[in-house]
Amino acid sequence: QFFFFKQKTAYEMLRSLVGSEMCIRDRQSTWGTPLGINIPNYDDIRQDEGYKNVSLGNVFPIPAKGNMLFLSENDQELMFTHQKTSLFLKVALHELLGHGTGKLFQKLPNGELNFNRNAVKNPFTGEEINTFYDVNQTWNSKFGKISDGYEECRAECVALYLGCYDESMDVLFPELSKQDREEVLYMTWLEMCCAGIKGLEFYSPDSKSWKQAHMNARYCILRVCLEAGDDFTKVEVTTGQDGKPDILLTMDRTKIQTTGKKAIGDFLQKLHVYKSISDVEAGSKMWNSYSEVDDLMTNLRSIVLARKLPRRIELQHDMELVGDREDVKYVTFPVSFEGIIQSHLYHYRNSVDNVFDYWIKDYQRFRIKE
Repeated sequence: QFFFFKQKTAYEMLRSLVGSEMCIRDRQSTWGTPLGINIPNYDDIRQDEGYKNVSLGNVFPIPAKGNMLFLSENDQELMFTHQKTSLFLKVALHELLGHGTGKLFQKLPNGELNFNRNAVKNPFTGEEINTFYDVNQTWNSKFGKISDGYEECRAECVALYLGCYDESMDVLFPELSKQDREEVLYMTWLEMCCAGIKGLEFYSPDSKSWKQAHMNARYCILRVCLEAGDDFTKVEVTTGQDGKPDILLTMDRTKIQTTGKKAIGDFLQKLHVYKSISDVEAGSKMWNSYSEVDDLMTNLRSIVLARKLPRRIELQHDMELVGDREDVKYVTFPVSFEGIIQSHLYHYRNSVDNVFDYWIKDYQRFRIKE
């Protein structure tokens, strides 16, 4: 494979990945709460100066079997067991070696190129690289509206691909048994494709466009896995226990290291190279092709919308100094809308005279039925 990756030792990987707890306020979940962050979010700074990665451990969702749509009972059980570990695998590799790697081939202000044109060839044509970023051009300015989803897809593919290697597991999960590692990897791949199905909610048939970058990315990955052949990934329309149309996603876990890895690796290579050498034409053509939602997927979308679950509630508990302010008491609230109100009342009791006035400032941002 040909990726233009920066090399990192295991020590550098551990040093660059920071575990953290995110102090968020309570709310009904939107798609704005990240599980991890690669900072700073500028390619030139990451490329020339370096970066840090944060995994936000307390934002990881708590698995509930009733919320695991479109999976068999056996896969639901595995997901329930390994979801947090598989999410950490994905987030760590997504942020650290996904967003964190990838050289942009550029013309510098002095007119020179930041790569050796004679030594580095286009891996698809074997010819000289003739496309690159001009002075003051950026990844977003060149690839435009597809850049966010494209970049998220590249990072997700890095997580899937590198998760197949023992070295990644050795660094991130040295304590896991071989069986647990295999199951964690399987859940990482399966959850990614399942998210691609659920992501159809964020596709607009009217404008034929995607409204959420991560979901667009996961849908493209689902398409790649379905097109891999060899009965690797299947999506079937079934009848649920309620007698209504349902979806069943299955994946042959024995073929992740062969069929799956090759399909995602080939796709990732194109994503990565087209971005690095600023091949907007080839990159856009490929991306738009995998982003298309045909009649079959439109039918799946109707089922996804019919089985859509309420968004989860994100509620932040609090702490209180007790006694002579030497001990700390953990103050909890029920995970409900009432609990959110109680939490806000408690949290702002010493800093806001009137919580209702504080709410009025922001209520127009929310969908409220009069």
